[in-house]
Amino acid sequence: MSPFGEKVNASDDAIAAGRDIGFVVRGNNNQIHVAPQPAELMAGATAPVVPGRPIAECHPLDLEVHHAIETGTTSSSVLPVYVPRPHDLRLQTLVEEVLAGHSRMAVLVGGSSTGKTRACWEAVRPLAAQPEWRLWHPYNPGRAEAALEGLRHVGPHTVVWLNETQHYLAPAHIGEQVAAEVRALLSDPARGPILLLGTLWPRYWDDLTALPDEGAEDPHAQARELLARCDLRVAESFTEAQLMAARAAIGTDERLSLALDQATDGRITQFLAGAPKLVKRYENAPAPARAVLDAAIDALRRGCGVHVPMGLLEAAAPGYLDEDEFYALGDDWLEQALAYAARPVHGGTAALRRVRHHPGRPRTADGPLYRLADYLLQYAQESGQPKRCEPPELWDSLVTHTRDPKDLLEIEKETRDRGMLRHAAIALLRAAEGEDGEAVGRLIRTLINDIERYDLAEPYLRRAAEMASREVWWTLAKHGNPEQRISACRRIVESSNRSTMTDLAPMLHGMGLVDPAIEWLTPGAERGDTDALGSLSFLLQSADRMRDAIQLLTPHAEGNAEIGTMLAYLLEDAGENDEAMRLLQALATSGEWYISTYYARLLAEDGRNEDAIEVLFHSFQRDGSGAYRELADLLEHNGRIDEAYDVLVQAVRLNYGKGLQRLEAISERHECLEKFASTLTDLIDNESINPYRMVSARFTLAETLVRIGRHSEAAAIYEELNRNGNRYAGIRLSDMYANLGFIEEAIAVWSTEAESGTAEAQYRLFAILNQAGHTQDALKWLQRSAKQGFHLAVQTWLAALSQYTNEDKDLLLSLALDKQEAALRHIANEPRCADILRRVAPHIGHMKGPIPWRALQDAGLTDEVRAWAWNQVRLSSFNAFRELLNVLETQGCHADASRLARYGLNSSGDPAPAWTWDEILHTATGLVPRPSTTDA
Repeated sequence: MSPFGEKVNASDDAIAAGRDIGFVVRGNNNQIHVAPQPAELMAGATAPVVPGRPIAECHPLDLEVHHAIETGTTSSSVLPVYVPRPHDLRLQTLVEEVLAGHSRMAVLVGGSSTGKTRACWEAVRPLAAQPEWRLWHPYNPGRAEAALEGLRHVGPHTVVWLNETQHYLAPAHIGEQVAAEVRALLSDPARGPILLLGTLWPRYWDDLTALPDEGAEDPHAQARELLARCDLRVAESFTEAQLMAARAAIGTDERLSLALDQATDGRITQFLAGAPKLVKRYENAPAPARAVLDAAIDALRRGCGVHVPMGLLEAAAPGYLDEDEFYALGDDWLEQALAYAARPVHGGTAALRRVRHHPGRPRTADGPLYRLADYLLQYAQESGQPKRCEPPELWDSLVTHTRDPKDLLEIEKETRDRGMLRHAAIALLRAAEGEDGEAVGRLIRTLINDIERYDLAEPYLRRAAEMASREVWWTLAKHGNPEQRISACRRIVESSNRSTMTDLAPMLHGMGLVDPAIEWLTPGAERGDTDALGSLSFLLQSADRMRDAIQLLTPHAEGNAEIGTMLAYLLEDAGENDEAMRLLQALATSGEWYISTYYARLLAEDGRNEDAIEVLFHSFQRDGSGAYRELADLLEHNGRIDEAYDVLVQAVRLNYGKGLQRLEAISERHECLEKFASTLTDLIDNESINPYRMVSARFTLAETLVRIGRHSEAAAIYEELNRNGNRYAGIRLSDMYANLGFIEEAIAVWSTEAESGTAEAQYRLFAILNQAGHTQDALKWLQRSAKQGFHLAVQTWLAALSQYTNEDKDLLLSLALDKQEAALRHIANEPRCADILRRVAPHIGHMKGPIPWRALQDAGLTDEVRAWAWNQVRLSSFNAFRELLNVLETQGCHADASRLARYGLNSSGDPAPAWTWDEILHTATGLVPRPSTTDA
């Protein structure tokens, strides 16, 4: 029996690490059917082929499930025995929902080699028994490009396999288009059921879902909406219960047996992927091989892409060698280094593996391509080793040897952020020469907007007019000649949808092209094309032709949820709520919860609360998801508290959204926290809460128990959570004891850790003693914590300073030299610390990371601040180049700042010599520029 119940059915031959280390796509087990280009269709091709192939014909290795270690004995299975974990239970539930006819998406989030891709493969295996189910893995010619081209042709009963999802969603602009297409696919009942599976490292999840700073551009708005609430966290290691289950499942599989015997900290999947041996191979590498691996690691970190050209490795690796190592190189140093890096560990994976050339594809000019093991990249980023500065050779080789336009755009951003403006210009030009629409558009905008050189932009404007790329169409619409602008607007309009019309309509108004745009869209709308209908409807509304928009959509609304919803909104805006409700009533049977909630809102506004509740109740029973919130709110608003409460309990069981928070909130509002505590206890005891929310649920229960006075029960939960590493539970436990007057118990929570030297525990002990009035004892713990640099302790200690003993000054100096910003700012603004400031001054130039340089400069440390700013640039610190320009401007060095802002830095971090865009065009592309004097 599985440790998670009989519901999980593990296969007999199935735990490899996910798509992880050194994988090379090979074989023909997952042929991709690429849909024809629009031009091909116009030329007479038949309807596009539905992407994918039967799941039974797919092979896990070709889907990027990693080959596990080899033990020297023959195994009947390519993959080791599979041991399910909590994320597998959730995946199985999703598959069951898909088999019931619903489209679903899950993205497994975890570190390298944690088994993400293998879990996806195990999840889809039951679908292989259904002959109508297909699997589509887009990756050729590029992942994002293949996905964007094929997504519109994906049909029902398809598994969309977006392994390493960042390659699909992270690329600028095209990633947002892919996300929008996926959202459209998942929300279209006529194309379901669809199962979309992806994998991400946590840092990529954070990048794609982070909210932008206020006022900043939002590069991943579509991706963030797509990924909301679809993540399944994959733990780095096995728990004791899972290890016991794995031992029971070993059978004759020596690979799993070896992993269980030798893996440390429960990191079974990493061991199976050969991760420990890879790290040893990397750390013990001879100098040339280590240089090649370091060059590959840094190239990937700085935008090179998945595959690293051999030419790049050959040019960059010498920069990672000291002088003696460089002059000791033999003639065949590169071949020996690559051979060492490519030697497999455990007979399976390798640190750096050559990518097999696909017949029929052109070979790169820089020779073979190589792929680095993912785990080595993660290890280099997270091992805690001191950050190294990339040598100049790396940056020079990145802009010279990288071929893929998307990769070159990433390198352009990296070099521009570091002030290497000439390198950035070369990277942008080479990307534009690769016929990439985004690169061509960005180059045109740079040449016209930044340096006002329309003459240099003109050839690229002509090229843009010939490209079938939405990115360049927008650029042409804004910067082309009148004929180009009209042509570009027409192409945008004819390929647009209602969401992009929000940005397009103002431009059409400004150019006087609203009526022509309506004519351009009319043929598609008459054919019933949803995008054309939506776009035309929006344009008619923007031209104050509401009645025409209603008449346009009415014949197409029946049976089409998207068009019907658009029409309902128009009818509501026109004051025809009864017509809107009749339409929505017919559409509500489509199964889309958002239609039901819209219909229910109109019913409630019309005073028909019981009808609204009935609509929402049926929607919640059918699909749950979004409808539960509106149903609970409406029930509560109508005084049916118990029913609202029961709906939210069911939402928690189904793991919907913020069901637990809403259940807690309604319990607070109606003073039934005792009932909530009892309900939550039952949910936890019966394991009715998603495993990834269990810690949060237990913490919520403890907080609730405190509020209703059941302190001993709360203490038991806090203590268990604290033992398992939840620091905030320890804080709440000690706070509870202190507030109850149990000072000794509060102290006991932290005393052992504090005595052993843990800075946070020392600070917590200070807070307890200080609150209890034991001031002198409290200050001793505060000072001990501050000496270790614990930020809260430092800030509290600085705020409490009233006099400056020699001991205080020594601690201030120590904190300042350790780059504690609060201490630096304190001594820079405190006249009594002038002697400490003078002792800190010689070291400012060597400090890493942010310091309060304006305060230090006001204190007279001008030269030291400038030295610090230059040092930051040479260390490639984040935003260092802009900070250097700010320092120079603030110090009155306007000419130096202006020259740096114009020409930037060279790859060594020194001011670059003067250069012009004419020279770059001639050098990078071989074009003969027109004579010019300057392009400043």
